[in-house]
Amino acid sequence: MNNVTINLKAVASAMARVAALEKAVGGSPADSEFQSAITTTGLGLFRLVVMGEIKKGKSSFINALCGKTGLVPVHSDVATSTVFKIHYGPEVKYSVFFQDLDEGGKPRKLVIPESAVNDYGTESGNPENIKKVDFISVEAPSEILKDGLIIVDTPGVGGLFKKHRDITYRHAPKADAIFFVTDSIESPIGADEVKFLKELRRITGLVYFVQTKAAQVDSEARRRRMENNLSILENEVGIPKSEIRYFVLDSRLKSEGDANHDLDDLNDSGYPALTAYIHRKLKPSKDRNIATLAIRRCRAKMACIQENLKSRRSIFESDSDEKIRALDAQLESVSNGLQEWEADKARELIQEFQLEMNATNADAQAQLGLELRPGGRISELAHSHLIAISGEKSVSDIYGSAAPMLQEVRAQCSEALLRCSEALRSKAESLVAALAEKAGSQLTRKLSIELVGRPLESTGDSSLRLLAEKAQNTTYFATVTTAMKGGGVGVGVASIIGGAIGSIVPVFGTIVGSTAGVLLAGVWGSIIACADQERRDKEMARREVLALVDRELGNMLSLATSELNKATFILRTKADDFMREIISQVKSNLARQKSELQKRKMLDQTQLAEEKTKLEALEKELQAVGKLLQSFELELNV
Repeated sequence: MNNVTINLKAVASAMARVAALEKAVGGSPADSEFQSAITTTGLGLFRLVVMGEIKKGKSSFINALCGKTGLVPVHSDVATSTVFKIHYGPEVKYSVFFQDLDEGGKPRKLVIPESAVNDYGTESGNPENIKKVDFISVEAPSEILKDGLIIVDTPGVGGLFKKHRDITYRHAPKADAIFFVTDSIESPIGADEVKFLKELRRITGLVYFVQTKAAQVDSEARRRRMENNLSILENEVGIPKSEIRYFVLDSRLKSEGDANHDLDDLNDSGYPALTAYIHRKLKPSKDRNIATLAIRRCRAKMACIQENLKSRRSIFESDSDEKIRALDAQLESVSNGLQEWEADKARELIQEFQLEMNATNADAQAQLGLELRPGGRISELAHSHLIAISGEKSVSDIYGSAAPMLQEVRAQCSEALLRCSEALRSKAESLVAALAEKAGSQLTRKLSIELVGRPLESTGDSSLRLLAEKAQNTTYFATVTTAMKGGGVGVGVASIIGGAIGSIVPVFGTIVGSTAGVLLAGVWGSIIACADQERRDKEMARREVLALVDRELGNMLSLATSELNKATFILRTKADDFMREIISQVKSNLARQKSELQKRKMLDQTQLAEEKTKLEALEKELQAVGKLLQSFELELNV
């Protein structure tokens, strides 16, 4: 990849000029999506999400990266299910954002002193997140945060695979890079982490690895730990070693180097290599993608603006009553053609889209059924597990194995839902792109007629350029696709599974303590020494556990099917809106052209000259912005 430094603020400024041109030429402001893109392009935000098990040095890693000791809680202060979002600010500032809303319908916010952070952001101060904290925003005057870097610190808890699934689905799809933290002292990457990383890899390939506490062991131990982890990542997680980006760091050396201005400590900490990689590899790639997309959006809008300017020039250069009457007649013909297309072909396209979406939904549900239905693949896995352990385990152990077994069931369900929702999202995007292409082709043929020696390009085709671009960017369905990735409503894996799984273990009855001889109260009484009785009791235990698993799988399948239906309904509704937007924009262009034609009839020669002068100024501005975009394209080599 050609890494270049691109000035995103300059790109955003060019976008603003395009928006101003669109308003001046079309008479209406740029769409809200484009206006929002101007802001986000200028900010050039880069989201670095940090994940890892407890006591691996994750929070110390973040503090050292920011060069601010104690910025987020470390040591025994375990973060709750909330997250810390660290971004640049002129001074250190903490703001708590809650899950509930204020009177204005926005998330409730509370600015707190540093001394109160533990009260909201640690397990000791906010056990089980009883205060319903969504996240804690942290501002800090750190150099690395200055140019749009946002660090998202996810909670470090024991059993990451069991607890972090909701965090993963909320933040991983939006991440520009994920740093997964392990250490040089305790155990290498374990089984739970392998499972977690496998699922994480299905969401994003932007995962990088950090091995902390490097200076607390000798160089040979560090090397062996790194080689061991690399082998696990390649053989167990399935990442080719050549694709793994792995950094060995020591946060204490970095903090001491910063405090004492000791270059040797800084170099030995490993952080200079990491920050160089972030600035020279990761962020330029992100900035390049942001700039490329912004330029493409500008080009689509400028094509529309150019066509509108051509149409306006055609109108103002009509120098006879005969030409003006011809314009009137042709605009009327285009208007009639649009009405015919709206009544006939547009409806057919929508019906075709809906049938395709229904078929896609049916395929997703069928696949989901094979996975989640009682007696399906996941149920068979649970049954095989119960059979495998029954020979060597006691009856109470079989009941006691339900909780860990159900965690594995939860993982399998999560993966199945992810695959189905991704398939639905991907198919929906392709169907929308096809809808835009078909509508564009039909409208171009229907509405493009010769108008004073040139096609009436601006009536239909220009609007469709923008709408097709919108479909291609897939941002039109951003709220739906985010939901299907777990961002909120829709196929939210954690929300579907969490509620269903949570009710399984209590169904078994009161499980008393964790000592030997744990009994399932009211189910089978006491263990009888007779081997035959034990065999029957084990069979009964297997059946009861499997029956409850199947029942819950049935509940999950019902919930998941409902969510897929909701997502499909939203997508179909969006497609209707999309087609209405096409028709609305074409009608708006027609109305504008008719208005300009009426205006032309009323202009005297002086007024006509003034309008031509304004038109020339707009054309010059369009040309200037085009040259500016071309310079960006040359810089990016796109």
